[in-house]
Formats: sequence, C-alpha cells, structure tokens
Amino acid sequence: MTTGQLRMRTITLCFITAITILAGILPAGAAERVRLTNGEWPPFQSENLPHYGPYSHIAKLAFAEVGIDVEFGFFPWNRAVKLVQDGHWDGTFFWVATPEREQEFRLSDTVITFREVIFYSKDNPLKVQTIEDFAGLTMGRIQSSAFGHQFGNLIQQGRVHVTEVPTNENLFQMLASGRVDFVPELYHSGQEAIQALAGRIDRTRIDFDPRFGQDWNYHMMISRKTENGAEILAKFNQGLAKLKQKGLIEEIMAPITNPAIPSE
Repeated sequence: MTTGQLRMRTITLCFITAITILAGILPAGAAERVRLTNGEWPPFQSENLPHYGPYSHIAKLAFAEVGIDVEFGFFPWNRAVKLVQDGHWDGTFFWVATPEREQEFRLSDTVITFREVIFYSKDNPLKVQTIEDFAGLTMGRIQSSAFGHQFGNLIQQGRVHVTEVPTNENLFQMLASGRVDFVPELYHSGQEAIQALAGRIDRTRIDFDPRFGQDWNYHMMISRKTENGAEILAKFNQGLAKLKQKGLIEEIMAPITNPAIPSE
C-alpha cells in the first residue's frame, strides 16, 4: 500500500468514525419544526394567554402528535398573513376559507366551527330586517378578517363602507363611540373585547343581533411557497384527527364555549 493510499484509508476511517459518533449523539427521529405566525385575538390566541391561547395550544398539540415542534411568531394580522403568503414562515392559524385564501394557501381539515354575530351600540340601534337594510352603514372588522362576507355585494357596490383596525379593542371602542355602525365578530371574541374595555366604554350599551350572522369553519393555513407544505398539512391533519378522537378540542375550548351563545 502506497503512502497516498494509506492516507486516503485513514481519512475514510476517520470520517466513518465521526459519523458513527454523531449518530450515537443525535436522537433518532429528531423532531421536525414548523414555524407559524400568530397574533392577538383574545380569548382564542394571544402572547399574553396561557399556552398563547387555546388556538395556539391546539396547533401545538396537533403537530406534537406527529412529532413536529412548533415555533410561534407574533405579528399584526396583516403582516402575519403576508409573511406566510410570501413563504417566509410556514403557516398561520386558524382562518376561515375564502377563494382568495385557497389560491395562496393550503387549508387544513376543519379545526372548529364558530358562529358570527352582529354587534352594535344601543345608542345607535340597528333598524334592519334584511341584508339590504344595512346599505348606508359603516362596518368595522379586524385587518385581514373575512367577517362580514354576507355583506359582500353591498361592499362591492359601495353601499356599505368598511373600516379595518388592528385589534378587537380598537374595533369595539369605535363601535361604542359611533365611528362604525356594526361589527360582525364571533360572539366570544367580541365579549372578550368588551370586557377588556371596562372603564373606557359603557359596556352595557353594546349588544348583539344573532340574525344575519353565519357559521365559520376554521383551518390551519400553510404557505403554497413552503417546499414541503403539502406534507406539513397532511401531518397536521393526522395530528388534528388524533386530538378529536381524544376529545381534546372540546376540552381545550370548553372554558370559552361554555356557556353557549345566548339566543338573544
């Protein structure tokens, strides 16, 4: 064996030894990681809530069921969506399906369903019997929200004006002051915002109308620009199914969903 051959054999043996040592150090099947944008929408998700809120808890547990770790990043909602849309982050949660979103994102199986209601101020009561009666009014909603979809034709025709703000607290302050006429929002998140405004608004003056609302199915959204996005979504759906089988979705959401929405 020549000196060159001996040197090459020594290098090869060292390489094999190093790989063997590393294999012993690194855990088998080390967890993957998915990066999800998050935001402020109490009581469902917030940087200030335990587990970052029940939605965040569900997202984390569903991925944990299939061996995937989750990294959360908190952003204003417009930016949270844009970062995923552009492929800088893997996904965002939980969102309702719209044709526009289905073009930009991969949507998961339904995670949970909630009912939207119409909030208004008793100082500016709604005098409406049909959707058409909302013409001439100003609607408020959170940035990037799909709420108020049922008023879409009126909005496109310019007969309902839309004001968007970053948070529900901003939104309900505007409702209380008369700067918007009505707010389509989930009952539970609307009530959370009203309670958070104690001392700043007269909470007894805010009411809701259960008519004209609609049920919304909520989904995980994964960027179509994420290279393994289809695989990530399939694994999330697997983990989600396991949570549902165990009854964990209802258990996690129970502090919010009980009691149910009043009929009036």
